[in-house]
Order: sequence, then structure tokens, then C-alpha cells
Amino acid sequence: MLKKLLAYIRKDDTVTVTKLDRLARSTKDLLNIAEAIKKKGADLEVLNINLDTKSPTGQVMLTMLAAIA
Repeated sequence: MLKKLLAYIRKDDTVTVTKLDRLARSTKDLLNIAEAIKKKGADLEVLNINLDTKSPTGQVMLTMLAAIA
């Protein structure tokens, strides 16, 4: 399903997940998926931690959370 999602998303879409562990199983996976979403011109939103990569703060938070995880 994730591969289909990544193939389907378009510029200005937002991929919304409830928790980071629902999107990726490791830090490396998370950063790769986030980069694939960004390359498509879309954004990532994580509901349980109120993270949205539309803002620079959200982008930094994602990187920090991935490093801690």
C-alpha cells in the first residue's frame, strides 16, 4: 500500500498518518519515505504529535524525532 501511495501522490498533496510508527519501521525508512514525499512536492502530517512538514519548524522536528527514534 505504501508503494501505491508514494506513486499516487501529487504536488501539494498532504500525506496524513496517525503516528510515525504507522508510516515507517526505522529511522532510515522514515527519512527515505519523507524524502520521497518531499520530492513529489507533497507534505507529511503526523496527527498524534501535531507535526506538519509544510513549515520549516515541522521539517526540523521530523528530522529530530527520526534521530531520537
